Amino acid sequence: MTPKSPKNRFTVLPWMNSEQLNKVYNSLYSESLSQKRWAVDQISVWNTRCYPSLPTAVELTESIVRATIHDTLYQVDKTFCQEEDIKMLYCIALIRFVNLTLEHSQNARKKIRLSLLAAKHNIPSWLLELRNEATHSFCPSLSMLRMGANTALQHLEKTFWSKEVANTKLKINLSSEREAEILILINQYKSLQVQRAKSRELRLSLSKDVKDVLKKMGTVILHDSEKFIDILVQPGNFIAVEDIKKLIPKTAPFIVQKINLILPQKIQIVWAPLLRKIHNKDLMPMFLEKLLLAQEKCNIKICQKTAVAWTLQILMGAVSSTSVLSDSFQKKALLVNLPCLIYACMKGTTPYSVELLSALVARSKGKEKLHYLFSMMAMYQGCLLPKEDSSSKRKRDTDQEIIFTVEDVEEELNELRAKKMRSGNEVNIWSSPSVTMDFSNIPIGDILSPGTPDAGEDKQSSEDSWREQIKIEPSADDSFIIV
Repeated sequence: MTPKSPKNRFTVLPWMNSEQLNKVYNSLYSESLSQKRWAVDQISVWNTRCYPSLPTAVELTESIVRATIHDTLYQVDKTFCQEEDIKMLYCIALIRFVNLTLEHSQNARKKIRLSLLAAKHNIPSWLLELRNEATHSFCPSLSMLRMGANTALQHLEKTFWSKEVANTKLKINLSSEREAEILILINQYKSLQVQRAKSRELRLSLSKDVKDVLKKMGTVILHDSEKFIDILVQPGNFIAVEDIKKLIPKTAPFIVQKINLILPQKIQIVWAPLLRKIHNKDLMPMFLEKLLLAQEKCNIKICQKTAVAWTLQILMGAVSSTSVLSDSFQKKALLVNLPCLIYACMKGTTPYSVELLSALVARSKGKEKLHYLFSMMAMYQGCLLPKEDSSSKRKRDTDQEIIFTVEDVEEELNELRAKKMRSGNEVNIWSSPSVTMDFSNIPIGDILSPGTPDAGEDKQSSEDSWREQIKIEPSADDSFIIV
């Protein structure tokens, strides 16, 4: 039987974490009015976040507590509202409490009496009668409604809140156990692979143990891949100073030379089997992004350098035959999200990120648009920019957009008209007017004639010349004129 995917096994919850759930629970059942109001507002946020999937018990608790808040304010200040308003809030909250609590157990084909369902759910019969009276008769007294609200809150606490908080604590314990299990598997794998890389005699004898650990890792990745990647990329797990010292001598070029980002062969051999499994599960893009982001918390330069070298090695492994991962990439292509990878590179920037950013930008389409990222990273790290190809620089300079001002346009137009006048071309009604022409005296729609007056002639004479051509006639109903 094919195991279910992680998406089908997870339930989306409105609260962010267990601490927020506990805080809301304690605030709802506290005596402080401010804490109750905060809890009600937080539940409104939950409702917005997961509408319409907010748990029914949470919604019922919120409506009852909201009624108690208004009741408390009414008791302090009688002018806050009328007593009937408080009764109405209590009635609506209790009616919804009884209906929604009992309707979940109702049989669609064979209806069961509410009194039997209430007894089954341990809801007092008098609370059911209180609901019936509020629904079909007058509103009960305020004291009875307060008593019913307290009983409903106790029932919700017993049936939902206390159980949910306990289940959340259990899930946290299980989550911590899973994290410990993942950490143990990573350490076992790393220990076995380091021994195999250092000794040829142990390479064959420990191969079966490595396969067993990889099989267990595959099961963990299948059920909780994101948690596995998060723990793997943490400083000290995938990249640890102790492991680098065991595998590489101090005089190795990778350690001595600052610019050298060629990953040593022994480090590649140690993690190649696990990286192949990660790549086969389509988790390599997530692994690269989280590996770069994890360097933001790491201050050890050799670890930062190793992370950048690993990213370059994986990216170039798809086109390089010398990489230990080239066979995996030939069987299955590596697809990475370059914008996300560039963001991770900028977020977890290190002294070696400029070289990685150069490789990422070279693979993207908009190289010129992303060139400013080098300047940002260089200023942040206090290092020099990578040398730019002179041919690409000249091309970018020639491709720059030329911006004209209004004065430039007027100058070009005047020069063009001057050339036409010198060439002897006659000016007609379709010729371009001079820049200094005054259009205020020319009516819209009038075709200019060669003798049309411009700014240098008398304005009054020009106005009279075209006004004489306008005929004003009254319309049939004398409400407007026709021009």
